[in-house]
Amino acid sequence: DRDTIRRSMIRTARGIGVRADASFADAAIDGLETAGVLVREGAALRLPTHIAAPIRSTDTLRLLAAVDSPTPPTVKELQASGFGRDLIDAATRDGLITRISPDLVVSATLVARAKALVEAAPQGITVSSFREALGTSRKYAVPLIEWLDRQGITRREGDLRFPRRT
Repeated sequence: DRDTIRRSMIRTARGIGVRADASFADAAIDGLETAGVLVREGAALRLPTHIAAPIRSTDTLRLLAAVDSPTPPTVKELQASGFGRDLIDAATRDGLITRISPDLVVSATLVARAKALVEAAPQGITVSSFREALGTSRKYAVPLIEWLDRQGITRREGDLRFPRRT
């Protein structure tokens, strides 16, 4: 995904003595896209010659059912249950599930509930209140609300998250 590539570019540039930050990496990625070296598909980047294998619908449905919970299994647990990394990555690219951290994916339903909770709390919401309302644990609530921050859906002020108005 773009965030992973951005972090890798920054780390590599700094490793060879180049001052680099997110804007440096974004400019480089944009340049590679413009030159046709990379193709963007949602939050994912790929080589123009790479085409994801089609997902079998039964596997996709099983995966969606497995993560449709406020406490879904981790990516490692999904893989141990027989879901291939390719299937998980393809479902993420297709927007069927959302990767909120390197080892956590959640359903679109949980993301929608999380967004609605934040929108319904213009006075702000704490991680504790967010966790309780979703019926989940801190293991999932913290990465999910941090993902909402990174996506620009929420903004953090102290212990509160507020809906970001566009």
